[in-house]
Amino acid sequence: MGNQNVSLASSNGLVHDFEIYVGKGTLPPSNHGLGISGDVVMRLIECIPKNENCKVSMDNWFNSYNLQCKLKFVGVQSIGTVRSNRIAGCVLANDKQLKSGECGKTTTCGECQKMVCCRKKKVDVPRPASIGEYNSYMGGIDLHDMLVELYRVNIRVRRYYLRIVYHLLDMYVVNSWLLYRRHCKQLNEKTMSLLKFKLEISHALLQCGKVQTPKRGRPLSNTPPSKKEELLLQDQLTMLDMMKLDIGQFES
Repeated sequence: MGNQNVSLASSNGLVHDFEIYVGKGTLPPSNHGLGISGDVVMRLIECIPKNENCKVSMDNWFNSYNLQCKLKFVGVQSIGTVRSNRIAGCVLANDKQLKSGECGKTTTCGECQKMVCCRKKKVDVPRPASIGEYNSYMGGIDLHDMLVELYRVNIRVRRYYLRIVYHLLDMYVVNSWLLYRRHCKQLNEKTMSLLKFKLEISHALLQCGKVQTPKRGRPLSNTPPSKKEELLLQDQLTMLDMMKLDIGQFES
């Protein structure tokens, strides 16, 4: 089994806070009365400014009617899907009414494309404003997980706490790269890839503490290395990273 994190992230994939999920003991007892799924949301929003039009989106594992009321009370707006057993007696349209189109009136905000199987093409359909709002904020966690999975160091260990540490190191590198990319975009500078960014970090850590003394003799030529030499250097840095730094992979 893998370890799970409950994270608070922006839509661009930047993680702001997280909790390691261990079941009922994830959080200390609280007075919210929302259960583990609602209490962890109240814990993660502590870093969000209150009453400043900040919005939080979540899926149906976290969301409930009581949580929506609690978030509104503390000054944080929220939106998300909800399960049928968490609506606190609210009367909503059933699946049959939704399929037939008898779902009442809602505020539409533009259109979206939907694939029609019988026509084998996409058609424009009206989209409710709440759906557009929900889709604009969701996906930050999935984006962060995808970036972490791209360049994991695949090391198998039996000690579970080492897997957590390795995964946190991968998260820190991805967060740093996202901040670096945002900074380069503000300065209109070219951005290095995530792989090269991790190689630069590994090289800097390997050189940490070493005193480089200038060599005697004629200075070396400034001719840039060939593509083959650059690929060989990257492979060597990756091997040194695995052998000396012991930066491993968290397997989910």
